[in-house]
Amino acid sequence: MRKILFIFLLILKISAIVISPPPTITSLTYGGASECPTGGIIASGVGSNYGVDPTQVSGDVNGVPITSFEIVDEENFKVGIPAGTGISNTLTLSVLGSDTSATYNIAYQAPSIDSVSESTTSGSTITVTGENFGNNLEVIAVDIGSEIQIDSDHTVISFKVPAGTGTSKPFVLTVGGQTVSGYYDYSKPYIESATQVSTEGGTITVTGSNFGTSLQTVSILLGTSSIFIMSVDHNTIVFAAGERTQGYSDALQITVDGQSEEVLYTYYFSEPSITSSPTEPIASGSTVIIEGTSFGKSNVYTYITKDGGNTVQVTFVEDHKKISFVMPIGTGFEKTFNLHFGKDFTIPFTMSYPKPVITEITGDFSTGGGGIHIKADNIGTDDGLISVTIGERDCVDLTLSEDTITCYVPSGIGKDFKVTIRVDDQNSEDNANAINFSYDPPHIDSFVGSMSTSEAGILTIYGSNFGDTPSYINFIWDGQTTGATVSMYDLETLDIPRPLGAGAIKFQVEVGGQASNEMTFFFNIPEFFEMYYNENGDDIPITGGIGELRGDNFGYDRSRISLQINENYLDTFELISNNKISLTVPPGESGQTQYSVTLTVAGGIY
Repeated sequence: MRKILFIFLLILKISAIVISPPPTITSLTYGGASECPTGGIIASGVGSNYGVDPTQVSGDVNGVPITSFEIVDEENFKVGIPAGTGISNTLTLSVLGSDTSATYNIAYQAPSIDSVSESTTSGSTITVTGENFGNNLEVIAVDIGSEIQIDSDHTVISFKVPAGTGTSKPFVLTVGGQTVSGYYDYSKPYIESATQVSTEGGTITVTGSNFGTSLQTVSILLGTSSIFIMSVDHNTIVFAAGERTQGYSDALQITVDGQSEEVLYTYYFSEPSITSSPTEPIASGSTVIIEGTSFGKSNVYTYITKDGGNTVQVTFVEDHKKISFVMPIGTGFEKTFNLHFGKDFTIPFTMSYPKPVITEITGDFSTGGGGIHIKADNIGTDDGLISVTIGERDCVDLTLSEDTITCYVPSGIGKDFKVTIRVDDQNSEDNANAINFSYDPPHIDSFVGSMSTSEAGILTIYGSNFGDTPSYINFIWDGQTTGATVSMYDLETLDIPRPLGAGAIKFQVEVGGQASNEMTFFFNIPEFFEMYYNENGDDIPITGGIGELRGDNFGYDRSRISLQINENYLDTFELISNNKISLTVPPGESGQTQYSVTLTVAGGIY
């Protein structure tokens, strides 16, 4: 009985397989789309005769196995469509035990482009993003590109484009026989750096990127001036810039095939520099020459200031290289000047004014002090910067009028005091031709005093410029300083002890190293009473002999006395006293009854 039942069931099963209808595919949808993405998808299908066991179902698309199969119900299923491309692809589904398979045409979606990256003008790889690019290089082509690369997610493709310039350059992408058109741009020109030239102009080399290679597609503006382009390569442009009148920066714009940078590049000309300026002092009003580079050529834009003061106009001696200006009034050593180029640059430099030079001193040189006038060069106009010293003493109450300083010298005595004018920070005393100051020398107007030869006396001298300190006054008597103590009655009157003497004596006073005018003091005239041969008063014999000359006011200095008998000078005589001289009278001539006696005392003959 069991054997019979088994055979019956087997017959029934075989009968069921044999009579199973073939599978069918009525329609497929791809996530709501009518075409399949190139990356594949789980498609929803309508069909029949797939049984209840999805493991019994197999399939492929052009030989590529399906990725999955799911029976939803008797009329619906889901099938995993593999990646692919093109519009004519056959899906084949088979059910185990069925002689017939179901087929259906699979059309993959056409490629679409979302974005395209830029290329450098030298040609580079651009990246295209989008959808349905597939993943099979064998079915992908680009009409202008090379070195195609794809991404495994079907959304990115890249390829290298040729060198060029401009925007909206077309290309055609073909994927599995389906095409899509796209456009790419070459990158805008970009400036990294530019060589500098002076305001004279010159050749400028610009480095950067995306300049192209065609002179016909490139233009340059420097400021508002069109520029002559000498050569261009993708990363380098060489052009000639003309001279610059003023200013040191301007917008540099490079346009390549209609494209330019959104943010303009600022070009800077070489900064100005000073290569030569005077090292020797320059007097006010003199012409100064400054040499340098990149000065421009505008005497409105370019100017000089001194110590932040008034503007000094410049003149261009040679455009861009050499300027001149008139040295402004001033004084001092290494004063700061500034050379301005508008608001762009300021170059400080130093120059010195000459030291003060005294040319003349006039005025009151009396020892009582007074006003003097010092004429000098290079003293400026600011009396607040000026001081004057006489020796080591200040000349006070200073005023200035043009080239003359007036100040008051304190009382004093002496000569050859160095006069120093200090202006700002420079002294006139450093000049080789410095002029000295001397007080007026003392001057004797008159004098009175005892003329007696028998005793010393007080000599009262009247005059001026004696100073005010008696100890500084010396009395010179007969060419010798006496060392006498001088008394001052007032500034114009001196009392000085005079030595003994006779005849005529010259004298002076000396104050502070300066001697007064010379005066002559006359003692009482020597008197010649008589000459004695002996106590009896006898006449001197013709044979001569020793005699005695008697009188008065002979003095006490034999060296100042000379005696002459007839025409013969006596070498041997003795001054005994102020009124007596002993002498040897030479023999007389036959018949001579008297002698001629001449007495000279200090130059006076009696």
